[in-house]
Amino acid sequence: MIALAVGLVASTLLLGGGWLAATWRERASVMERERERLTRAAAVVQGAVDESLGELREREAERAFSVYSHFYSPPDVLAITDPVAVSPLAGEPRDPRVEGYFQVDPDGVVRTPHDTPGAPPSELGLRVSARVSGPGLATVRARARSPETPPPRTTPDALLRLTFGGADGSGSAPGSAPGSVSTVAQNSWGNLQAQDIYAAQAGDEEAGARVLARGRQAPIENRRNVGWDAPQASSSARLQVQASGRPTRGAVRAALERYGDAVRGCAPEREVEVRVRLAASDGRPLGISVEGAETLEARACVTQALRTLALGPIGTSLVVDYRFGAGVVPTISDAPAADNRLQTETEVAYTPMTFLRTGDTWILHRVVTRGETSVVQGLLLDRAAVEAWITDLVTRRDAGPARLIEAGEGRCSVRRPASEVLQGLELCFAEGALRGASLRHDAELRWQIAALAALLMVALLAAALIVRAARRAEALSRQKSAFVSAVSHELRTPLTTLRMHAEMLAEGMVSEERRPRVHRELVTESVRLARLVDNVLSLAKLEEGQRRLALEDGDLRAHVRQVVEGLRARVEARGFTLEGPEDGERVDASFDPQAIEQVVTNLIENAVKYGRGAEDAIEVWVGRRDGRPTLIVRDRGPGVPAKERARVLERFHRVERADTAHTPGTGIGLSLVADLLEAHGGQVEVRERAGGGCEVVAQLS
Repeated sequence: MIALAVGLVASTLLLGGGWLAATWRERASVMERERERLTRAAAVVQGAVDESLGELREREAERAFSVYSHFYSPPDVLAITDPVAVSPLAGEPRDPRVEGYFQVDPDGVVRTPHDTPGAPPSELGLRVSARVSGPGLATVRARARSPETPPPRTTPDALLRLTFGGADGSGSAPGSAPGSVSTVAQNSWGNLQAQDIYAAQAGDEEAGARVLARGRQAPIENRRNVGWDAPQASSSARLQVQASGRPTRGAVRAALERYGDAVRGCAPEREVEVRVRLAASDGRPLGISVEGAETLEARACVTQALRTLALGPIGTSLVVDYRFGAGVVPTISDAPAADNRLQTETEVAYTPMTFLRTGDTWILHRVVTRGETSVVQGLLLDRAAVEAWITDLVTRRDAGPARLIEAGEGRCSVRRPASEVLQGLELCFAEGALRGASLRHDAELRWQIAALAALLMVALLAAALIVRAARRAEALSRQKSAFVSAVSHELRTPLTTLRMHAEMLAEGMVSEERRPRVHRELVTESVRLARLVDNVLSLAKLEEGQRRLALEDGDLRAHVRQVVEGLRARVEARGFTLEGPEDGERVDASFDPQAIEQVVTNLIENAVKYGRGAEDAIEVWVGRRDGRPTLIVRDRGPGVPAKERARVLERFHRVERADTAHTPGTGIGLSLVADLLEAHGGQVEVRERAGGGCEVVAQLS
C-alpha cells in the first residue's frame, strides 16, 4: 500500500512536470520570436529615421550659402542690378524637427536668417543664437576663420557692417577702387542691396544711386564640394574688360545654335528662351536666365550647357535674348552703364552637411569657404520634436511599446540604436513588452501550476489516505484478531461453566445445599453469554444498516430505573453499590426501549469492569441537560486518560493499562453505545468525574 502511494505521487509529479516543461518551452519559443520581431521592427524604425534624416541632410546641403542671410540675391534672376528676395529660411522652419538656422562668421558672431536687418532680433533668432553661442559648440564656432580673424564679439551688434569710403561720399562695393573700406559678411550682398533699396524708398537718393551703380555684384558661384578631412580655400577672380568690336546677330545666332541640340535635349518639345549676359573681355556668359523649361532640373541643364559659350572679346558687355527652336534671330542690346562693373566668378567650397551632438544639442552643419574665409552654417534640431517624431514612427509601424532613452540607460528586454546618424539614442522595449507576448502562456502556466499543485495535493491526500487506510486496516486487523480472541475467551468462559455445572448436576455431584448456588451460576453465565451474543449481533446489524429502531414515547427515567433494578443484584454480587436513578419528574422522550436497555447495561457493565477504586460505587442519573433527555453513569475508578476518551468509543479499542490487562472484554461495548445513541440522533461523551473517576454522558435528541 505504501508503494502504491509513492507511485501515485511520483507519477503525478512526472506527468505534471512534463506538462509544465512543454508549456515553458513553448513560452520561451514565443518570447524569442517576439524578441526577433521587436528587433526587426526597431531595425525598420532605425532605417526610416536614418533615411528621413538623410533626406533632410541632402535637402539642406543643396542650399546655397547665400540663403543664410535674411535677404539674398537669387543668381538665376535676370536683372540690371542684384535682385533681392527674402530667404526661404527667414520664417519659422517648415520641418518641425528643425528649431532654427544659424551662421557663424569669422569674427565669431552668430547670426540667423530669422532676423530682419535693422529690426530688433526675433525671439526665434535670439534663442538660436544663444544656443549656438553656448560653450558646448565652441569647437564648431572655431571652424569659422579668415586670414586675420578678429576677436569674437560677445554679442551680435549688427547683421551687417558696411563702411563706404571716398572723399565725395559716394558708395563703394566689393571690388571698388583702392581707398574704399568695406567689411561685408560672405553672403550679405542681399542684405546690403535690401538696405539700400529700403533707404531709397524712404527718399535717400544716394542709396538709390548706389543700387544703380552697384549693378550685379553678387558673385556667380562655382560650387565645389570638399571633404572635412581636406578643406581647401576657394578662389575668386575678377574678369577684366577689354575693348573690341561688337558681334553681329548672325555670329551670335550661329554661336548659340551650336548648343541647340544640347539645350533642346534638356527640355524636349519645349521652346526654350534664354537671356545671356556676355562679358566684354571674352564673350563668356556672366549670367543666364531660362524660360520655357518646366522644371528646375531642366533650367539647370540649359544653364550648364551654355556655360562653355565664348564669342571672344566683344568690346562691351551685352545682353542677348534668343529662343531656341523658333528660327528667330537673337536680340542684342548693350547692358546699362552700371553693368560695366562686371560680376566676380567665385569658387565656393562646401563641406558635407554633418550631424553633431554635444550634450543635449543636436546640429546639422557645414563649413563654407570662399577665398581664404570660412563660415559655419547649419541648423539646430529640436530634440523634443525629433524624439516625438521617432516615437510616432514606432507607433505607425506597430513596433510595440518602445521608448527613447540615452544609450546604456534603463532596463530593456530589447534595445537598439534609434539612429546611426543621431548617436546616443536607443529604442528601448520595456521588459513588459516580451511578457505581453507570453500572457496566454503565463496564464496557462499559472493555471497548470495551480492544477499541478491541486493534483499533487490530491495525490498526497490520496497517498495519506492510502497509508492511513493501510495502517487502519492493519490496526483493525489486529483489533479484530484481539476481538476474536476476546470473544472466544468470553464465550469459552460461560460455556465452560455451563457445561461443567450441567455435567455435575447430571452425575449427581451437587449436594442439595449447593444446588441453588449452581442454578444461580448457570443463570448468570447464560445471561452473560446472551448479552455478549446480543451485543455482537446488534453491532453487526448496525454496520450492515439492518438495525431499525422501534421508537416509543415514554418516561426515560422510569425505563432506566427498571433496567437498573434488573441489574442491581448482579452488580451488588460483584461487590459494587448501584445508586439511582432518583425519583423525580418524568423525562419524556422518544426512544427504543430495547436499545436503551442495551445502552444502560453496557454502561453499567463497563463501570463494573473498569471502575474499581477507593469506593466501588456506580451512580446512574437521568434528567434533562440543555433541554435534552440525558443519561449519566458515573464510577469512582481511575478514569480514562484524556487522549483516550474519544478512542474508547471506537470499535475494538481498549485502554492499555496494567491493572486491566487481564480484565475480560471485547472492546465493542462503548462503541455499541455510541452507535445506538447516534441512531437516536444523540451522542455520547466520556468525561472525568468531579472528585475522580469516569463519567459517561449519553444524550438523546
